[in-house]
Amino acid sequence: MQPAPPAYKCSNCGRTTTYARLRCLNCRGETFEAAALPDTATLLTLTEIHQLPVGFDERFLRVGIVEFAGGARAMGWVTFEGAETGTQVEVRWEPIRDSDGEPVYGFAFYPEA
Repeated sequence: MQPAPPAYKCSNCGRTTTYARLRCLNCRGETFEAAALPDTATLLTLTEIHQLPVGFDERFLRVGIVEFAGGARAMGWVTFEGAETGTQVEVRWEPIRDSDGEPVYGFAFYPEA
């Protein structure tokens, strides 16, 4: 079974983030609950990495940062050419590589259907 993407909502103010935190960056609250992320987001920026670490078979990796409705942001793999700032993308949480035979999950961005 595929795990769900990580998302945490502050119990105090409702700010959603894609990474676990000790305190909310908005209100300094300390309690969070699991949250669901939308299936689409807006691409804020992207770049290409040509010196990849061990475990990647690709020649280069195109990565970007997206913003979901509500303000949460995530970094992930941009899977298509022609992406540019402001592009609406479909967001998937999927295996992006293997580590010791186990899948490593991450965000992957596809052209919006």
